[in-house]
Amino acid sequence: MRALGYRRYGRSEMVLEGAGPPADGSPRPGETLRPVERDDLVALAALHRAAYRDRFDRYLFLELTDEGEDAVREVREILDGRWGEFLPHGSWLLLDGGRPAGAVLTVHGGAGALVADVMVDPASQGHGIGRRVLTRALREMRAGGASRIYLNVTEGNERALRLYRGLGFVRSLGPTRDWYNAARIPVPPSPSA
Repeated sequence: MRALGYRRYGRSEMVLEGAGPPADGSPRPGETLRPVERDDLVALAALHRAAYRDRFDRYLFLELTDEGEDAVREVREILDGRWGEFLPHGSWLLLDGGRPAGAVLTVHGGAGALVADVMVDPASQGHGIGRRVLTRALREMRAGGASRIYLNVTEGNERALRLYRGLGFVRSLGPTRDWYNAARIPVPPSPSA
């Protein structure tokens, strides 16, 4: 496969250990943290598009060539239940000065509450927004009775892995290995790919 221009990548499932919610995820001054609403579709799609631009994960579920339309499609599919019943109490949007800066979308997957999407605007990355919005979602899911909360992550996505490990997630399955066409996908899944 390598001779044909294909490279390997891996994805792992991680599960949240422990029964209690993680540490406080209160918003900072100037931030608003609120549940996701269906009317947020366009704002969430724009946030999704920005968060995944120039990232390997953008290509994992890519179907439409127009980036904006594809982002709307991806977010709509989560809200409409393609991956499981949408969980409003586990889906949060963080606004910084009224601008969408981070969001978490969660569904009820077959094995529990699945964190289907964690997105942070690149201009806001590195300031704890992902941690605050995901912490709120996890706290609310635990308070709502979720006994198993899990997510999937691409191997080599060190920023995401640090966040998830820091909140108490541990690898439960994987990594599964698959191939990608390196000529068609210009962004490797990790620096070592």
